[in-house]
Amino acid sequence: MRLEVRDKITGIPVANVTRRNYVDYEIDYAEGRVLFRAPVSSVADTSTIISDGILNGNPVFVIVDYEFTDVPGAGVDVNTYGGRARAALGEKLSVGATYIQEERPAGTYSLEGGDVTVRLSDSTRATAEFSQSQNEALPQFLSTDGGLSFGQKSVPFGSRKAQAYKLELAAGKGPVKATGYFRHLDRGFSSSFTVAQDESDQAGVTLGFAMGKTGALSLLVDHKDVTGLATIRTSTLQYRQAFGRFGATVEARYRSTDNLASPDAAEGIGALRLDYRPTAKLDFYTRFQDDFLQEAGGSPATAGVKRQAAIGVDAQVSPKVTVKGELINGEQGDGALLGLTTRVDERTLLYGTYTLSPDHAGVMTGTLTAGAATSLGDRTRLYTEEQFKNSDREISTSTVVGMNTRLSERFTTGINVERTRLDGALAGPDTIRQAASVHASFAHALIKVFSKLELRHDEAPSPGPPSPAIDRDQWLAGTAVEMKLSRDFTILGRFNYGVTTDNLTDTDVTVFREQSAGVAYRPVAYDWIQVLARYTEVQNLPPAVQVATPEKKTDRVLSLQTVVDLHRRLSLAEKYAIRDRAIDQSVVTDLKSRLRLWINRFNYHLSDTWDAALEYRTLMMDEGGDNASDGFLFEVNRLFFGHLRLGIGYNFTEFTDNEFSANDYSAKGYFFRIQGKY
Repeated sequence: MRLEVRDKITGIPVANVTRRNYVDYEIDYAEGRVLFRAPVSSVADTSTIISDGILNGNPVFVIVDYEFTDVPGAGVDVNTYGGRARAALGEKLSVGATYIQEERPAGTYSLEGGDVTVRLSDSTRATAEFSQSQNEALPQFLSTDGGLSFGQKSVPFGSRKAQAYKLELAAGKGPVKATGYFRHLDRGFSSSFTVAQDESDQAGVTLGFAMGKTGALSLLVDHKDVTGLATIRTSTLQYRQAFGRFGATVEARYRSTDNLASPDAAEGIGALRLDYRPTAKLDFYTRFQDDFLQEAGGSPATAGVKRQAAIGVDAQVSPKVTVKGELINGEQGDGALLGLTTRVDERTLLYGTYTLSPDHAGVMTGTLTAGAATSLGDRTRLYTEEQFKNSDREISTSTVVGMNTRLSERFTTGINVERTRLDGALAGPDTIRQAASVHASFAHALIKVFSKLELRHDEAPSPGPPSPAIDRDQWLAGTAVEMKLSRDFTILGRFNYGVTTDNLTDTDVTVFREQSAGVAYRPVAYDWIQVLARYTEVQNLPPAVQVATPEKKTDRVLSLQTVVDLHRRLSLAEKYAIRDRAIDQSVVTDLKSRLRLWINRFNYHLSDTWDAALEYRTLMMDEGGDNASDGFLFEVNRLFFGHLRLGIGYNFTEFTDNEFSANDYSAKGYFFRIQGKY
């Protein structure tokens, strides 16, 4: 997940900031919900003062890449692989290469590319990139209303290869700076960053001049040609000058659009911003812009549609408090922005923002977000956030409250409460979601315990026949235990239970239960042998939308694994597992089967970093259509950095070494393995 800032004039990404789970946001995978720890602004600061919307700035997008499981029964058996390499050839030259291939039933997608960066001098750098794709990558979806709805961005299907390339030159670090760029996208080019629905060429240049000690002149010229649609030419000229505590910025922009299917258009906008800085930490400003030129089809059109005036302030009230506020009055509507961040002390941070502006449909929307995080002593942290969004189209509120505390050096607890209400004000009914969770952990040299309990309640009236109302409870509990009986023996235990109940029909929609117990024997005096035994029982009832026929599946698995060092370079690993599976179907007689898996693996230590392995495995199925299969597996792997092992091999059999998997005889072929230790 990342935040991408795109230039409001050229549309080219100017910044990408990766967000980290548990640090910058929390994610609920089941609900597909992401909660950021701090508000994400819809715009980022920009050096230009002319605005096409109410809030000035470069637009900010939340970009999410995710993996998903294909629809059951789709019959898809494909591979995806790729790699990226980059090398510095001396101090001034670096090269990179990328290759990706995704096999698809409708046609294999491939992407190959290369890039070169040359430092011509201390202040001059040239970059060239080339990529070529065939067919479409995984679909991309775009939401303009905060995730309420999504539209797919797709490219035309075809086997023809589509190319994309970019050339960029940046020079200057003194009073004169310049950049130039050229980008080309073929129609149908597709990658995880770009979807080219039409062929386009884009070229531009930016120039910056220092005018004395307090003045600056900048120029931007951009030309974009979208084949078959339009040609857009944009020129922006800006001059900044400081006069002691006062400052002035003058900017003019001209944009012409040659459309093939509609009348051509031209637009000219001028803007003026005046600043007054009584101190280094306080800035009062006012801004005014007016579109002095509007043309359509070569004839004058109504001007003043982008006229707006604004006043604002940026202030660092104290070393711990910063304030930002702006009021906008314009022909497109009025808007406001207010933000406050307060660091009360070294332990407490308060923040809040309020924005008022039209949304993508032109509906005036106000969004208020307030939050706080504080440390109550050295062992307890309390946090809360409240968001309220109001418009003629919808009303929504969201509240999150949580606390983590360490009662002692070994005992830690936490609690979290969340409430969300979404109101479709025009026609849809209210939806109320409430969730609460509590967790605790205990760590000792002889025993470690972690336990959690979560509850979520969803409730909404029926929007009208035939759609039913919603009254649903979800429970989730989990406990993990690790106990050392001695320095050689360790007992492991785990219990997970989850159930979703429809209170209107008094039925369980989903059920999941997992319980396991195991023992590990690793004798310190005889470190050439290791033994692990485990018993696991898993019961699963998936949601009806995921399967054609609801069925409850129960697995009981007993497994035994051992590793014996036969020589300082040779070891033998044995695994034997038995799985009894029962499928309780409502339409046919219960199905039962027994799986027996036996694996013999020899590992040979070739050197300090290289290992090779040869494996013979046997799979036997009883009761569920008796059959058996056996064969070999070969693997070579290497240790990197002392803790990362990468391997590649080939599986000559058609089944895996996982006794819990379906083992549908589709695992034959090459494989790539990554192992890490810490």
